[in-house]
Amino acid sequence: MFFYLSSWLTFVVTIILCLIAYSLHLNNFFKNRGINYLKPFPFFGNMFNVTIGKDHLVDRIWDVYNAFSKDRYVGIFNYTQPIVVIKDIELMKKITIKDFEHFVDHIEFTDEVVDPYFGKSMFSLKGDRWKEMRTTLSPAFTSSKMRGMLPFIDECGKKFVKHLNDSLGNEHIEFDIKDLTSRFSIDTIGTCAFGIQVDSLKDKENNFYKSAKAFSQFDTLAIVKFFLYTLCPKLFRLLKIEIGNKDSTSFFHNLLVSNMNTREKEKIVRHDMVHLLTLAKNGSLKTEDEKNEDVGFATIKETNQIDKPKKTSWTDEELTAQALIFIFAGFDTTSTALSFLLHELAMNPEFQKKIHEEIDELMKNNSGKIDYNDLNKLKYLDMAVTETLRLWPPVVALDRLCVKPYNLPIQNEASGVSHQMQPGDGLWIPVYSIQRDPQYFKNPNKFNPERFSNENKAEIDVNHYMPFGIGPRACIGSRFALMTFKIFAIHVLTNFEVLQCSKTMNPIKIKPHLFNMVPIDGHWGFFNFMSPIIIIKDLDLAKKIYIKDFDHFIDHVSITDEEVDSLLGKNLFSLKGDKWREMRSTLSPAFTSSKMRGMLPFIVDCSENFVNYLKKQTDQKSAIDKGYIEFNSKDLTSRFSNDVIATCAFGVKVDSLNDENNNFYSFSKRFTNITPTMIIKVFLYFLSPIIIRVLNLEISDKKSTSYFRNLVMCNIAIREKKNIVRHDMINLLMLAKNGALISDTNSSSIDTGFATVQEELHDLKLKKTQWTDDDLVAQALIFIFAGFDTISTALSFLLHELAMNHTVQKRLIEEIDVFFHDKNKDIDYNDLNKLKYLDMVISESLRLWPPAPILDRVCVKPYNLPSSNDSITSEHKLKIGDAIWISAFDIQRDPKFFQNPEKFDPERFSDDNKSSIDPRSYMPFGIGPRACIGSRFALMELKIFMMFILKNFEVTSTPKTVDPIKLKPHMFNLIPEGGFWIGFKQRNKSE
Repeated sequence: MFFYLSSWLTFVVTIILCLIAYSLHLNNFFKNRGINYLKPFPFFGNMFNVTIGKDHLVDRIWDVYNAFSKDRYVGIFNYTQPIVVIKDIELMKKITIKDFEHFVDHIEFTDEVVDPYFGKSMFSLKGDRWKEMRTTLSPAFTSSKMRGMLPFIDECGKKFVKHLNDSLGNEHIEFDIKDLTSRFSIDTIGTCAFGIQVDSLKDKENNFYKSAKAFSQFDTLAIVKFFLYTLCPKLFRLLKIEIGNKDSTSFFHNLLVSNMNTREKEKIVRHDMVHLLTLAKNGSLKTEDEKNEDVGFATIKETNQIDKPKKTSWTDEELTAQALIFIFAGFDTTSTALSFLLHELAMNPEFQKKIHEEIDELMKNNSGKIDYNDLNKLKYLDMAVTETLRLWPPVVALDRLCVKPYNLPIQNEASGVSHQMQPGDGLWIPVYSIQRDPQYFKNPNKFNPERFSNENKAEIDVNHYMPFGIGPRACIGSRFALMTFKIFAIHVLTNFEVLQCSKTMNPIKIKPHLFNMVPIDGHWGFFNFMSPIIIIKDLDLAKKIYIKDFDHFIDHVSITDEEVDSLLGKNLFSLKGDKWREMRSTLSPAFTSSKMRGMLPFIVDCSENFVNYLKKQTDQKSAIDKGYIEFNSKDLTSRFSNDVIATCAFGVKVDSLNDENNNFYSFSKRFTNITPTMIIKVFLYFLSPIIIRVLNLEISDKKSTSYFRNLVMCNIAIREKKNIVRHDMINLLMLAKNGALISDTNSSSIDTGFATVQEELHDLKLKKTQWTDDDLVAQALIFIFAGFDTISTALSFLLHELAMNHTVQKRLIEEIDVFFHDKNKDIDYNDLNKLKYLDMVISESLRLWPPAPILDRVCVKPYNLPSSNDSITSEHKLKIGDAIWISAFDIQRDPKFFQNPEKFDPERFSDDNKSSIDPRSYMPFGIGPRACIGSRFALMELKIFMMFILKNFEVTSTPKTVDPIKLKPHMFNLIPEGGFWIGFKQRNKSE
């Protein structure tokens, strides 16, 4: 048995190592060619955060688009596939139009062997086969054919209005418009592409709608198959594994073929796509000699670069594949575009009013009827649709595959390096980024239809606007899509006014997407690596789970355990069940107010040292000339935080500002740095903890843990030998080990501010009685693991907000000045609560930027979650090992709980206002018995730091300061793009 297990483990490890080696080899693709690129992650390339649901694909493309400003193209890895992202507009135009023959095909994500429907659709076909299909189908999308389909879409629009009227009565009603537009979209596809009438608004679970959703919405299994196909397509062909949903494709195939057979048999003619596909099959689909009218600015112009003969022989699978492209390319994109259009009109009522007036006049003149020629008369509606498609293009990036060797020009003028693309190389054109680039569109993030007025649109370079693509391979269905958008808007705006409501989000935040992430009212689910996670949104349910039913959710999601990592696995954060209860009840007395009082002088020393360092810097000539000294404050606050941890938790004094490379700071950074190697080990731990245990792979860095172990044990040995007492964490751990750590009940209830966590004595077991050396070191390390980065980040966000809010800073300085003027002795712990406005400012900063943006728990006993919303009656049964999250970041920015939540407003926490805050909605240090044990320590550190800084300096923005903050893609921490650049200006210098 052991031999079998050993052989199996050897095989698995060998495969993993081979894949890692292969991935690392691929990572040199751009490096060897001298092309600037974003550093990839093994297996996932630059898609790791997208895959785990941290970011949207838009974020990745935006990063690469802005990464190297002078480069014409930049490298990115789509998993293991190197992709050249084209940034230069002239090069983009050359590739997609003039040199189209070198880039005829799309990048392959399936083929007809693996998936006969996806693979035979016009989107997936390659080379001459695509050219044949495109020339055959082009006549199906001319203006005359669209004119024939208009009545079907018009009928869907009328049904949509009737549904809204039935729902409304005489009042306004709130909708998640995406669900409604999805049903309208699928009804138009049903009637236009498959020749059947469905009413998905009335019959919500009709087979056509359910099959369309199953076909178009990639579930986790489909994503995994897609990912594996990119790694090994030959295996998929050999095993004939389809990526799409077989049941849904079979449904649509039978529906289309039976419809065509019935029409042929009974001589039925209906001017829809079924009719046009029948004509194409018989070779009688021809382009009439007509003026190809546009339906708006965004209409794609057909090119004459496709010179191959039309396809003459069709199979039923090929016919179905072309009908399915309506669902694949049109179902979600149409409904999403309509949702964005309605959102923008709700947020911009002045534009909506102009469209109302325009539509009312048209409908009055036409007696309420819509004709295809009328669509171009609605100039302002076209402007609004065009602007919506600029802000929210249906496809965020266009892809092409090199089919003939092609010489790209030099990457930038300085490098002088060119690049030859080979057949099989892929490229992307970042549509979303280009259409939001301020060098092409002034104030690009603002919804402004006037850009596309008759007076202004001539100034727009058409190459900067490509919501339906560019070149011969642009979307064939732009006329159909624009006609659908406009008819929908006409019906809705003829009958209704679109309003924002309490749930309307503005500005819109794009939800991370690749793995499924489906929002529902009470809680929703997605996948973290391969583990399903339930996100709790309802606060009553959150309180019930995290407090009342705490015994069902006592543990954190584990990234390691004490068998794998003797230090990370034994600290308070990682311990489970009774072991956690014992440790928590033992350590709680170490974090009472009286114990904090003993550590306060150490933090004061670190703060004074920080101020002295800044004064030296501001006395330099360059700082005097500018009036301030500029820093990325994250580096400074990291060094301050490190020095506080060293003196309070490990009993050593270091000066990381003046001695930048001291061992304590270097090893702290090393211990907290999330390296690719560490992520791989965590990933493997999620997949198979037994492999990690058998191979004895510690998650944490061995050198740094060894350093801290020696430091703690040597310190304890010296203190025991010389009877040294210093009121720091080492002393408290020694007392705990000896059973002499007792809580001071008189002081434990003193808060350090509004954000202080109230200790929940929730059936804690007896205190831990036997301590190992690893137990001691592990608890000291929790200061570094949980405090090094979080405190420095919290301080950096706080300094940023003060730099951007001068009125708040001025008032805070006045309070601190009064305090120090009246103070005739050293700062006392009780003094911290006298600074009311300082507490308000810190409380508000922690609301906007919570140290722990996500709170996690693991189910340890079976638990019944209530239904996620009123339309779902069934409960969800959580099993042992299932995980839940609460997003503190999102809850603390929810307008239901905090008015105007994106605004930095300390007045929320004034004595007059803070009583109106639901305490369940504010959780910067967690919630329930497993909330952060060190909130008093953290708040004391934040307050003392700010008191000394603002006593001596004014904090100001600089040219490098980025505002508003855009968070950098990251797995765990809140890190802004561009860093925390601020200036320090010395106050009272003459005194």
